[in-house]
This record gives sequence, structure tokens and C-alpha cells, in this order.
Amino acid sequence: MNQPISYWTSYTPGDNSYLEKLQEQYGSRFERMNKHEKLYLICAVASHLCCTASAYGGVNNEIFTVATNACCQLPVSDQEGLLEALIHHIRWSPAYVPTVHNS
Repeated sequence: MNQPISYWTSYTPGDNSYLEKLQEQYGSRFERMNKHEKLYLICAVASHLCCTASAYGGVNNEIFTVATNACCQLPVSDQEGLLEALIHHIRWSPAYVPTVHNS
């Protein structure tokens, strides 16, 4: 089931926040946004988060290949599932910190 914005965020009705403006304009479940607009918003927010997270280290070159292969080899339904899984892990899993072995 599709949850309202307040389920996923700190939005509280009547708080006059940007999230409230989004809900008023696009609906509590973004029902007044088409799929392309939702994907664009996901890209924009993810890009911003990626840029702010760059302080924690760069991206392993292998990930560029993984991204290309995922986009070219997976059907749309699996790409959407991968996106959902990644968002869940970013939000709820502890940050991965690689182990450095000094010899």
C-alpha cells in the first residue's frame, strides 16, 4: 500500500513546511505527479544526497559498471525493485565502513 508523505518523513499537518507544500500541490501520496516526474524527483534528491555524501569517500569504479549493467540488463520491474531496496538500505542499515588491513 502506498503510504502518505508523513509516513516517510517528519511532516506534521499544519507545520507550514516544504513537505506540506508538496502534499498540497501533489497529494499526500504524490498522486498528482506522473511516473516520469516522480523518477526525476528521485534522481534530483539522490544526486544531492550523493554529492553531500562524497565527504565519506568516493565511488568504487566497479559500481559504474554495476549501474550500467543494472540499467541495461534488468527489466523495468527489477530496476524499480532495486531502487526500492537501495533506498531501504540507505535509510535503515548501518553505514558500511570498509575494513583497512595494515600489514
